[in-house]
Amino acid sequence: YPPHVRNFLQEFNDELVRLGWVYENASSRWACPALPVKKPGKDEFRQTSDYRPTNAETEPIAGVMPILQVITEHVRGMCFFGLFDFIKGLWQLPLAKASQEILSYMTDAKVYTPTRVPQGCSDAALHFQVTMERCFAKLLYKHLLIWIDDLLLYAEDVDTYLEKLGELFSLMNEFGLKLSAAKSSLFQRSVKWCGKIIDGDGVRHDPQRIAALRE
Repeated sequence: YPPHVRNFLQEFNDELVRLGWVYENASSRWACPALPVKKPGKDEFRQTSDYRPTNAETEPIAGVMPILQVITEHVRGMCFFGLFDFIKGLWQLPLAKASQEILSYMTDAKVYTPTRVPQGCSDAALHFQVTMERCFAKLLYKHLLIWIDDLLLYAEDVDTYLEKLGELFSLMNEFGLKLSAAKSSLFQRSVKWCGKIIDGDGVRHDPQRIAALRE
């Protein structure tokens, strides 16, 4: 890894160890390489791992991801919106003890074994999606859309919005989930969510996301 990527891996994994989400495991019998990925348009990275060897030995779960074109129909006619993003996304979900060692990963310095669901392993995104849908079933498709770790709260009027916002926060607290304040926004009349612009006039593609197709 280049020096700046090594620094990221060190700092990121030190934080995960502090949180108890991974632990150093020099005796692990299995480890895949950490795979830092640069975030679009930023000088920041997110850590995934090259779990191809592990995934090849994993039986995938059955499940269905939402179809964005279908679920965004629920927001037509809505006027007030809120965007929410989870801190470290998938890492908030606990990982079964039997699955921990096989999902160990290594940086250039150490081997770590996760106690939470890491990015890159088979079905992690689907597992997270299904779990969030269960946690927020009370609001889902009535006042909330979920795409993995991106949440969109919506309502037709301010009073309803405030009521549903309170319900959302109550559910967050009930299930021990944490939001990123920096990536969340409240009381928006127009939002960009999953490549679409959503407002009181309806739903349309974000021009920036499809600019390359037009050129």
